[in-house]
Amino acid sequence: MEKIDENKLIENPIMLFIVLPSITILIIFLVALYIVEGAGVNNPIVIQLLGVSSSIVIGYVTILYVIFTWGIVKQAKESFKQTKIDRQIRYIEKQLEKFYNPLSLHLSINKDLIPAEKLMEISRYHYLAMDPAYDKFRRYLDNNLSIEKRTKTGKELKEEVDSDIFELLEKLRDLMDLS
Repeated sequence: MEKIDENKLIENPIMLFIVLPSITILIIFLVALYIVEGAGVNNPIVIQLLGVSSSIVIGYVTILYVIFTWGIVKQAKESFKQTKIDRQIRYIEKQLEKFYNPLSLHLSINKDLIPAEKLMEISRYHYLAMDPAYDKFRRYLDNNLSIEKRTKTGKELKEEVDSDIFELLEKLRDLMDLS
């Protein structure tokens, strides 16, 4: 069994609220039982004292239950918020790793014309793109485009991809500050 540190007990107001009243209520209840033993059960004062002490015990237990439940709910909310932030971080990292960074790299290296095998690899993750980049990427994939139009579309796509990368990195920094 874990030993209770008295200094931590005094510093923590909730523990102070729990332990001191618990001891007080226990003493009241034990005194009431002692009086019952000595005075007899038929004494109206003893019956009232038992009723009052029982009500105090029930009220206090209810208050403790509310405090502990509130603590659990607060902890669950914090955990849910952190989980949501972690999921957003993972999604942005996936967007950057699987779609944006490879696309930007290949658009830079290949002068706005990406080799077909690399294009197919990147296109598996097109669902990770944000709307403007997604539309431009779909246009870039059009097989009916001439070389000039594909180059022009590639330049527009590169600008949009670079803009989205900057935006995603900003969101990622903000989320990292929150976690």
